[in-house]
Amino acid sequence: MTQQDAQRIVEALRKGIPPDGFIEHFTVGRESQIAWLAQYVSSGRPLALLLKANYGCGKSHLLRLVRELALRHGYAVSSVTLDARSAVRFNRMDQIMGAVWRGLEVPGTVGRRGAEAFLDHVCDHMRRSQLSHDGRGKWVQISNGWRWDNQYVLSSSAVLVALRIWTRENSAKREQVADWLEHPHAHTTKWLVEYSRRRTQYILSGRHFDLRGDGYYEAWASIRTIYELARAAGLAGLVILFDEFEDVLFNLRNGEHEQAAFANLFEFYAGKQFRGMAFFAVTPGFVAKCEHLLMRKGYWQYDLSRLERLPAFEIDPLSGADLEELAVRIVDTHALAYGWHPAALVKRADITDAARRAAAMPIQDRSRQAIRAVVAHLDDALQGAE
Repeated sequence: MTQQDAQRIVEALRKGIPPDGFIEHFTVGRESQIAWLAQYVSSGRPLALLLKANYGCGKSHLLRLVRELALRHGYAVSSVTLDARSAVRFNRMDQIMGAVWRGLEVPGTVGRRGAEAFLDHVCDHMRRSQLSHDGRGKWVQISNGWRWDNQYVLSSSAVLVALRIWTRENSAKREQVADWLEHPHAHTTKWLVEYSRRRTQYILSGRHFDLRGDGYYEAWASIRTIYELARAAGLAGLVILFDEFEDVLFNLRNGEHEQAAFANLFEFYAGKQFRGMAFFAVTPGFVAKCEHLLMRKGYWQYDLSRLERLPAFEIDPLSGADLEELAVRIVDTHALAYGWHPAALVKRADITDAARRAAAMPIQDRSRQAIRAVVAHLDDALQGAE
């Protein structure tokens, strides 16, 4: 951690939120639970997991921690916030597909995300493979010997056309295809069909670009292809992080939409439509709320025990001792950020008292209030010394 890093961190801590890139450093306590989660991420097992924590008590922090762990272990990562009132509804896999493409990050590309960042990484890896003349390479199979005239490997033929555009066309065409991947509902696909007919021998029909037809088959295929391309490009796979997942319960008012959302959840867990890793941030009572909703609305075709068997990870609330450890790390960071020695001006008891007072607050406010209180105490002490 440099002094510049520390200054950026303290600015974020003043709002009660550790910044990206340093989430793990400010994750304290619950060592065995965090170690289990880190091992799960590094294992690469193609499974889905509910991440359980109360609102304001680490739900989003857990997702950000998983993101950091996944990027460190070489995964492509996409962060998706669900919102049934806008254009990211879990019953609509075409909307989910677009959100996954928009949220994509790859290791080593700080500040860049989306289809452009991901496809740039993929094509860089492809070019290196081509220059190495490795006739046995995955890219030779995907491109059919660099001719792009047939498709045997990828799940989505439409994404193959997008990849061909990315390797052969100008920036305007690349921007056009990236925008289609990220916002498919806002674009016509006629130009993509015509492009495949003019520029490749592998002729596609409109069906290959119809993301809503046949049970959203092509939307699921596009998400699978992200995983396939990530693996081909030397990445460990794909991790998708879903935040605000309980939006499925509270804001999908249409019964058919609710049933479709539950069906999609089970598809992620079944592992047939998606072979990467998916994490869903929920509150501890999520399964009970789901069961209540299904029974209240008479969706008797569901086996409710399936919900109870969903793999889950639940984080314990921070204890007073955990908050004191967090306070110590904040003190060290603040000292580095502003080049001073808090021990000469601030009593350790004052810092631990601030953490203890936060520990007495409701669980939902505990972590954030502790962080803000400690930073404010340090800011006051530094200002008084000046």
